[in-house]
Amino acid sequence: MAYADGDVASVLRAADEPAAEDTAALIARVFPSLRAVSVEGEVLEETTYLPDGLTYAASFQGVDLVCDRRLMFDRPSELQAHILEAAVGRHVILHAIRSVSDWLSFTVCEDGRLVRSLSLSQDGGIVENIDDPFPFETPYWAGDRPVEFDPEWGEEPYALPFHPLELGN
Repeated sequence: MAYADGDVASVLRAADEPAAEDTAALIARVFPSLRAVSVEGEVLEETTYLPDGLTYAASFQGVDLVCDRRLMFDRPSELQAHILEAAVGRHVILHAIRSVSDWLSFTVCEDGRLVRSLSLSQDGGIVENIDDPFPFETPYWAGDRPVEFDPEWGEEPYALPFHPLELGN
């Protein structure tokens, strides 16, 4: 999940080291019942599916990141109110993928207002599809990025018009 003042990618490209005090405060806002303990960790890019109970977080100027499996929701629009309240005046981007079940879930809120929410998987189909798709989604919904059928999957073709992990990536 990202709390951002603007474009996340641009801010991260320009970011220095995360601020430890601000990161601890971030975790306290997102998980009020937890106590943050700063540790030397692994590179987030290499460990995106964290063990239960472990949170990776970093607070940079203009963007805060929180990675935790407790933020993986089947209905991402049901993001807890205290998480949105902690983002007043900012964008919230929640993104989750579970490759074992070909599941994608994301939601985008601006200043506490839901802009887009999507959750879907091969087995569960479309669980949530709120508001208009973003432009980057268009070729997927239009059928321009179909899943190529693999006989190893069985006799049925893929249940969705595109692969959720491809869209999620």
